[in-house]
Amino acid sequence: MNAPEPQIAAQDDVRLFIGIIGDEDTTLGFLLAGVGEASILPAKNYMMVTNDNSVSEVEKFFVALYQNSKIGVILVASDIWHYLLPVYNGMIKRQLPIVLEVPMKCTMTTPLKLKEREVVKRKTDMDVKS
Repeated sequence: MNAPEPQIAAQDDVRLFIGIIGDEDTTLGFLLAGVGEASILPAKNYMMVTNDNSVSEVEKFFVALYQNSKIGVILVASDIWHYLLPVYNGMIKRQLPIVLEVPMKCTMTTPLKLKEREVVKRKTDMDVKS
């Protein structure tokens, strides 16, 4: 016999969610990891920023996430964070949500390529010396 699972009232739900504002690759990566919540929150907790979005749209979404009591962490892609920083600096700071800047795919590619070149160069130098 299976025991019935305890029912938790909606007002007792103390979970905090993660909000995301990023480019398509960054946002999609977090959505595939299971961060997206559309059924529990009154509005979606993510925004895929494209060239079609205006800065004011992104700012409004950020403010809405920041004011949502169900959001505990907001992840903002590095290139977008530069536009949101003046808005964030003008806001009253609270303990939650925590706002974190995350690197975008394009900002990570250059250091990785440089590291790869360095490794290849060291390897070829070692082969020449042998």
